[in-house]
Amino acid sequence: MSRVLGLIRGGAAIVLWLAGCQPAQHPPALPGVAASPPPKFAALPDSLRPTPVPAVAALPDTLRQAIALLRRDLGSAAAGLRPEVLTQACVGYLTLRPAGRIEQAGVLAVADMDLPNTTERLWVLDLKQRKVLHRSLVAHGRGSGHLRAQRFSNLAKSACTSLGFYRTSGSYAGLHGYSRRLLGLDKEQNTNAFDRYVVLHAADYASPAYARRHGHLGY
Repeated sequence: MSRVLGLIRGGAAIVLWLAGCQPAQHPPALPGVAASPPPKFAALPDSLRPTPVPAVAALPDTLRQAIALLRRDLGSAAAGLRPEVLTQACVGYLTLRPAGRIEQAGVLAVADMDLPNTTERLWVLDLKQRKVLHRSLVAHGRGSGHLRAQRFSNLAKSACTSLGFYRTSGSYAGLHGYSRRLLGLDKEQNTNAFDRYVVLHAADYASPAYARRHGHLGY
């Protein structure tokens, strides 16, 4: 995670926390693109197989092809990034950028929160150079579960991860060293993130050694 923070240190990047069973997975619709209706909330199954992510409805062929080419160019470093997750991330990014909600274009971090937290489920993408800058483990809030995240919330004191799109904000030196604040961009999904001090930071409980010892990340 410390490497991830270094990669986005220079300015505001876009971060997506996504899970297949939650309505926050749906980015704002692009003009002319019909959004799929959000699925009802459901607890994740006990299986470690990821939940299917509903496809974005009526996605223009040109955009679908452009995303497929991006995935090809990202190469084997993005092999674990599900195509449907990358599509959701790109559609959201392309919606937020012209709306002026991205200060520094080109860096997109995608976390597939459906995957077990012992999996390297965070990818940092350079959209201009069309490459994966980094892939790493990422923990979720202790209120969301242990190995699998099963609960998500925007409420204060829930200790849960909030899904949706974020923009990176200011940094500070905290308990875990260099930390980067996050601004939630999805109404009713993660807009309390800044006040809840949802941040990106390194931690000893988010390491391969911790995962081997405890079977999951986090406390």
